[in-house]
Amino acid sequence: MHEPVTITTMGAGRHAITGRVVNASGTGLGLAVGEPVEPGTAVRIDLGEALLLGEVVYCRPGERAWTIGLELDQVLNAVGDLANLAREILNQSDADRQPAAPAERR
Repeated sequence: MHEPVTITTMGAGRHAITGRVVNASGTGLGLAVGEPVEPGTAVRIDLGEALLLGEVVYCRPGERAWTIGLELDQVLNAVGDLANLAREILNQSDADRQPAAPAERR
C-alpha cells in the first residue's frame, strides 16, 4: 500500500493531482489526495504500469489529506507493453502503405 498515483479527472475540466493508495478491494480503491474531488467525478488513475478508470463515490477530509473512495470500472495492466505493441502495429501498417519503388525504364 501507499503506492503513489496520478489521478486525472475526466471531462471538460480535466485536472491531474497526485496521491497515494491507502486501501484496495476487488472493485475499489481508497486514495489520499491533497485536494477534494467531487463524488460522481469520472477519473483515470495511473498506478505504475497499470491504468485504472473509475468514479469517485466519496470524498472525506482527513487530518493531513482528503480521502477519496473510487469504484473501479476498468483496469489495464502492463500499459507500457500495450503501447509498445500498438507502436509495432502502426509501424507495420505504415510500412505496408509505402508506395512501391517506380519500375526502371529501358
